[in-house]
Amino acid sequence: MSEGQNWGVYRASFHSHVVSAPSKYRIYKTSTTRPQQPSAGKFVLYSSEYGFHAGQWVWRGHFSGNATGVQLSIQGGFSFGYSAFLNTHFLGSGQGSSHSQDGVDILSPSFNFTQDQLRDGDNVLTVIHDSTGMNQDYGINDEHKTPRGIRGYRLLGDNGIEFDTWKVAGNFGGENAPDAVRGPYNEGGWWFERVGAHLPGFDASTWNTSCTPYQGRSTPGVTVYRTSFSLNIPHDADVPLAFDLELDKIQPHRVLIYVNGWQFGRLISSLGPQTSFPVPEGILNHRGNNEVLISLWALDSGGARLRKLELNKRGTFSSSKTATVSLVKAPNWEDLRA
Repeated sequence: MSEGQNWGVYRASFHSHVVSAPSKYRIYKTSTTRPQQPSAGKFVLYSSEYGFHAGQWVWRGHFSGNATGVQLSIQGGFSFGYSAFLNTHFLGSGQGSSHSQDGVDILSPSFNFTQDQLRDGDNVLTVIHDSTGMNQDYGINDEHKTPRGIRGYRLLGDNGIEFDTWKVAGNFGGENAPDAVRGPYNEGGWWFERVGAHLPGFDASTWNTSCTPYQGRSTPGVTVYRTSFSLNIPHDADVPLAFDLELDKIQPHRVLIYVNGWQFGRLISSLGPQTSFPVPEGILNHRGNNEVLISLWALDSGGARLRKLELNKRGTFSSSKTATVSLVKAPNWEDLRA
């Protein structure tokens, strides 16, 4: 895999993730039994309250009127990330920090709105963020019940404007996700995951082919790249393979790697420390076609690109291996989404 690889590209605008979210994604809870109560706002915006427990989520709040800004409190676990948008305008992004640093797992940004960002009538605040997992209960203090989502929110202004409705998008099927082979942690709530673009057999023939992840994007948001390639490794050779990426603190971004429908890599460019993602034979087809999807989430206004994306071998070991390792049997796009 090199910079000359052919890629199909879907450049997702922030609102395309939820613009067609069905009514079942509408937020309706105004209370929770969790010991960690919301800090502000009428509705409970905790992902697990709506059956979404892992991956990424997209929150969308609607309001009318001339609010002057918004205060948010977002929790996603150590080193999580978020981006916020008002209508078509980028407000800002943020990232937590690891437990080995200062251990930030909740961020409370405030954003001021300008008149050119507001619309007459319906305004839409979109917040996208990911989860780095749930807390453990080391201190026997219900820490494992700490939610993931928006812990509190408040519109700013003198006229008492409130959000009318909220929606959330999470993994396809929620707690009834249909992919029992790859499991409940394989997918999140990005648009491409919900439509199954990461799955083998997805038709990406209409996607743009004019750019690559090495070129990236010049604005904040999420771009998805999809490609396929064939391998022809001898049967009697044991060749470990891994995707190698590179850290980048100047243009912070977050990456997911899907291989034949399996999520096998997650990069936080400003943190790492992992930049190499081994993929075993059986997930990778060593003697046939492979379908790979890369999502690039740029957090800053200048966008981001991948400085390195390579599939490299870790060695070539001849052995007495005679067994043919076939692909793990797992459902494709037609099985799960058609």
